[in-house]
Amino acid sequence: MASNDLERELVQSSAGFQSKEDYKRKREEIEREKALTALKKMADSGVSSQPEAAAAAGADDPPSDSKKKKKRKAAALGGLSFGDDLDAEAAEASPTVGAKKIGKCQEANVSFLELNAREKEEAIAKQDVAMRALLEQQAALRDEQITLKYTYRSAVTQKEVTCGYVDGEVLVKRGFTADEVAVAVRNAVEQRGGKFAPIVIGGVREERDVRLCCSCAGMPQGTFTIPGSVTLVELSTRKWADTQQPLFDNFAHGIVVVERRYFEQSKHLVPFNYWRAYESTDEPLWSDYVRTRSLPFNRLEPNRPPPKK
Repeated sequence: MASNDLERELVQSSAGFQSKEDYKRKREEIEREKALTALKKMADSGVSSQPEAAAAAGADDPPSDSKKKKKRKAAALGGLSFGDDLDAEAAEASPTVGAKKIGKCQEANVSFLELNAREKEEAIAKQDVAMRALLEQQAALRDEQITLKYTYRSAVTQKEVTCGYVDGEVLVKRGFTADEVAVAVRNAVEQRGGKFAPIVIGGVREERDVRLCCSCAGMPQGTFTIPGSVTLVELSTRKWADTQQPLFDNFAHGIVVVERRYFEQSKHLVPFNYWRAYESTDEPLWSDYVRTRSLPFNRLEPNRPPPKK
C-alpha cells in the first residue's frame, strides 16, 4: 500500500514535462517526507524497534520481484515512461542540484536601482582616481608655454594706425586666465612706446581695462568673447558638439584683445558686431556656426520715431 501511495503522489506532483533526474529527485523527496512523518508518529507512540519503524514508514515492501511488478502495473495511473528505469537505478546516487547563484543580467537596465554600499565605494574610488588624473594633467598643462598670435584694438589704434589695429606675438603659459592673457598682450603693445605708451600723471600709471576674444576657423577677426576667469587649459579642451573637432584649434587662428571701453562703444561696428559671448556650459555646433558666421550677432537697432499718419 505504501508503494501505491508513493506512485500516486508521484503522478499527481509530476504533471507536465519533467526530466528523468527531476522525477527521481521528486520521488526521493516524497520518500524522505513519508519517513520523517513516520518517525514522528513512532516517537509520539513510543515505537522503538527498527522493524516497527520501517513498517510504520511503509518502507519495507514485499521482497518478491514479481509482486513489485504487479503492484507497479496496478498503480500506474499515468506515470512517466521512465518510471521502470528508475527502479533499476535505485542503487545509484541521486543527482543533487546545489543552490543556484543568482547573478546580474548584463543586458538588463539597472541604472534606476540604488547602489549598494560596495558599489558606492567603488564608484567614489573611480571618481577620485579620475579627478586626480585630471588635476595632474591640468597642472602639467598650466606650466606649458605657448606662443599666441594676437591682434590688439583700442581707441588709440583706431586713431593712430591706418588699419585700426596692431598685431604681433606674445609668450604666455597655458594656465593663464583670459584676463591675464589680455593684460600680457596690452603690456606687449605698451612696450612699443610712443603713442602706445600708457599715460603717467603724478607718478600714477594709466591702466587700460582689456578683454580677450578667441577666433575660430574662418573668422580671424574674432568669434567668442571670453570671460576673465576662463583659462587657456579649458579653451584648449573645448570641442564642437557635432564634429568633436577642437573649438579653437589650439589658437591657430589667433586671438584678439580689445580695450573694454572702446569695445562697449563700438559693439554695433565691424568686427565687434560679429562677436558672441562664450559660455562654459554651452555646446556649440559647427553646423550652426558655419550657417551664421556671416551674419552680425549684435545688430544695431536704430530708435526711430514712428511714422506720422
